[in-house]
Amino acid sequence: MYARGVNLLLILLLLSLAHPTIVNAHAYSASYTSLDIKEDRTEMTFTIDSLSLIELVEDVDSNGDEKLGKKELAKEMFHLEELISEMVVIDKNNSQLSGTLEKTAMKEIDNTDFIRFHFVYEGFQPGDTLTLMDGFYVDDAATNYINLVTSSYYGEASETV
Repeated sequence: MYARGVNLLLILLLLSLAHPTIVNAHAYSASYTSLDIKEDRTEMTFTIDSLSLIELVEDVDSNGDEKLGKKELAKEMFHLEELISEMVVIDKNNSQLSGTLEKTAMKEIDNTDFIRFHFVYEGFQPGDTLTLMDGFYVDDAATNYINLVTSSYYGEASETV
């Protein structure tokens, strides 16, 4: 009786090893942030692929097709705006700024759907310190995430990852 139980366990173990579990998360995620810094206002455009948003916001993909449609985007806009505002933070002289979401847009780039969020913040004076913090995927070691940042201030442009 004991031998049959051990044999059954070994067979189940071998079957589980022969058919690995399929993981739905994608291993690479990229976002793009553009900052246009002026004395009277700062504009930030944050663009992220829709699959990342589907992974990050529960039930945003209501039909389960792994794409965000316009209706799904409109229905969950409050949650998406809240997520972006909490995860992508601009500090001015060590004080967090509150931005206003002016518009969103969907765009396809290289057969990948992206969502673009355009926020407006207060301006920066010469000598002010601007800090951009991105908290996406901080606790997810399995996802390779990068944010490609472009900023301009008085005609001077810089890029960073």
